[in-house]
Amino acid sequence: MSSPIAFIIIIFVIRMWISHSKSEQNPHPASTASTDRGLIWAVLIKFLLSFFFFITFMASDSRFMAVVAMILSAVVCFPGLIIDLIIIPFGAYRIAYWIAVTFRPLSFLKDRYTGGVFYGALALARQKYSVADVNWLLTKFDLGTTALEKQKEIAMALLAVLNHDRLTARVLFQFIDESGASYGSRRIRRVARDWLVADAARHGDWDKVIFIGERGMASQRWSYAVARIGERLIRRPTALNNWQLWLLWLLAPRRKMLKPLLMRALSTTRLTRSRSYTQTLTKKLPEALAKLNHILVVAQTEHASSATQARFLNIINSIDHIFGTTDLSAHIETRVQAINVTPNVSAEMIILMLREYLVELITPVVKQFPQLAQDIRDTSFLSESIGKIKHDLFEDIEVRCNDYKNRTTTQTRIALFLEWQTWAQCREVADRLLILSPSSQDALFRVMFAPVCNFSVFQHNILERKALAYNMSTWLYQYSEGFPNDAELLAGNMAVYDS
Repeated sequence: MSSPIAFIIIIFVIRMWISHSKSEQNPHPASTASTDRGLIWAVLIKFLLSFFFFITFMASDSRFMAVVAMILSAVVCFPGLIIDLIIIPFGAYRIAYWIAVTFRPLSFLKDRYTGGVFYGALALARQKYSVADVNWLLTKFDLGTTALEKQKEIAMALLAVLNHDRLTARVLFQFIDESGASYGSRRIRRVARDWLVADAARHGDWDKVIFIGERGMASQRWSYAVARIGERLIRRPTALNNWQLWLLWLLAPRRKMLKPLLMRALSTTRLTRSRSYTQTLTKKLPEALAKLNHILVVAQTEHASSATQARFLNIINSIDHIFGTTDLSAHIETRVQAINVTPNVSAEMIILMLREYLVELITPVVKQFPQLAQDIRDTSFLSESIGKIKHDLFEDIEVRCNDYKNRTTTQTRIALFLEWQTWAQCREVADRLLILSPSSQDALFRVMFAPVCNFSVFQHNILERKALAYNMSTWLYQYSEGFPNDAELLAGNMAVYDS
């Protein structure tokens, strides 16, 4: 019995040694042809090992030998399944990495190192981890092939999550989810969509949860269930009945995680018609200020949802109305006399100080959640502050575009992961500006078009980063309505990047 076992161990050692030596000698294959040859060898070795283990299992008289052969056959034939069911729940990220690199799950047949980082990151997320653990995966990430950069986004997104960089993770996961079936396996796209849904639900942005979870025919069971539960939580008239929600919950994975959310939804009644957020103006300043404080807390701890936006707009209009009445001045004069304030302090001065304080209080929140101030009137006491926020955002974008312009000229290269971080930050600033001021779209496009377009060409032609170049071009293209010639150029670039 010892001879077959020794033979099995020797095969495993040789296979692991080949994987390790190849990664050291040639971490970046020069062409797709060499990658294809490696793929053929990988499939052939998987077949031979599986066949050998199967014969050993059938022919062995030893129960121990049969069990060993069966386990090894499962690892060789279904490495992804074994990692998902056994390795990831225990958080053994290094074992997950090496099994994926050695035996190539189907989702990552052509880029085993990216697959290793993918499964390793999923396992690492199940335990308490240190910066050193994340850095170990980052060093392994650099071993992946450059010819298959398109599959790297899922690994980079998971590494961004482990680094608590939710902004970069969000941009990468959105790119994967919007790419659909053309990106990769359903397993990869399921991870992307589930994270996007969980991230939106974490902030209470149920409108976004519903939009993502119910989008397209490729709806995933977990994200779709969360989206339909979200409809009930915000009391949409189209929300499902109780028995339908129970059925969705039974069919969805990770039911234990969903149970508290389901219970909340079941205790929420549906509305029989669409809800209106129209409210009467608050006429008393203390009451208006108390409501404003509550809304600012809700916006920062949960999310600036459509209901929160409507209430915020109502309170700002109420405060504008109160500031414009003579009753406020008379009331303040009465209070000043009652408490014997120095006569030099007039009611107008107190109102001016109050306005300045409110602007200082509200401006940081509006800068973070610009959707709150979308419909603020130009006559509002916040209009000057909003104008300053727009100016600051434009300056930030100009600085970032100048950096792109300089790096295109000098052909400066930085790591792919850092490049995606830089682009995610640039996009986030531009998106906030467009939310705050949709009329600035054409001006923003004129500032960003040439630097970002040229930089995307540099990324594609020189550095072969097709996915990043494509994402930059598609973002620009959606705002190019008023520039037909530029839109045609971007469409041509996108076709080349996606080929």
